[in-house]
Amino acid sequence: MADTTDVLALPYPEGADANDVPADMQALAERLDEAPGIESLTSAEISGLAAGEKPAGRVVYNSTTSKLQVSNGSTFANIDAAALLLAGGTMAGNIAMGSNKVTGLAAATTNGDAVRYEQLAATDASVAALGTWTAWTPTLTASSSNPTASNVTAESRYMQIGKTVIGKAQMTVSAAGSGNYRIPLPVTPRSTAVYARRIGMLQIDAAGQVGHYWLEQAYGASYCNAMQISGINSPVTFLSSSIASTFIGLGTTTLSWDFTYEAT
Repeated sequence: MADTTDVLALPYPEGADANDVPADMQALAERLDEAPGIESLTSAEISGLAAGEKPAGRVVYNSTTSKLQVSNGSTFANIDAAALLLAGGTMAGNIAMGSNKVTGLAAATTNGDAVRYEQLAATDASVAALGTWTAWTPTLTASSSNPTASNVTAESRYMQIGKTVIGKAQMTVSAAGSGNYRIPLPVTPRSTAVYARRIGMLQIDAAGQVGHYWLEQAYGASYCNAMQISGINSPVTFLSSSIASTFIGLGTTTLSWDFTYEAT
């Protein structure tokens, strides 16, 4: 045969060729057997194709990359380039599930992972637990010698959500000790090396006599000082053993305080 087609190089006779139909059909059949509809070519062979050999829609199998490729009329691109791969790949838009389920999902282990149903149920339980109060046993101390106190755990409770700590405490004091009182907290607070923070209020009472104090976290400490509520420019008075002893002399003396602060 005198000539071949541009794309698949299929042989065909021209007018000047000898009239030999069986030979022409055999040559065409052999070429078709060599080059089926989707031809296997290497990357180099695909790159070397002439313009007329890359009509839009032509599909080849790239034997170098093991990918099917389709031509847009000038270049070849992987057919699966715009498809969701069975392994790997990155979505460029949303996936509409059409009311179908995503099944066989692996359990989430890090930020950004999709969460399985049973994990979400566990999260709901954790959220419910955030509203749970925890009992604690405060221990009262003073700057010189410790007071004698009976802890009332049932009335001393706190709740921590993230770094926010809220709570209340109560105890009875039977011996004053000496020095300024150090009011305890259930969770180590954020450092207060720069300035003191007012985080709550304290009440001391005995036999109907009551004193009220601001609760301020001490500089850089994990406890609080109780500072007497007073007017502007009035001297600051700390709750100390000398004040507490006055109350203790009246009878059963109770310290009650509440707080809201940031944990370390």
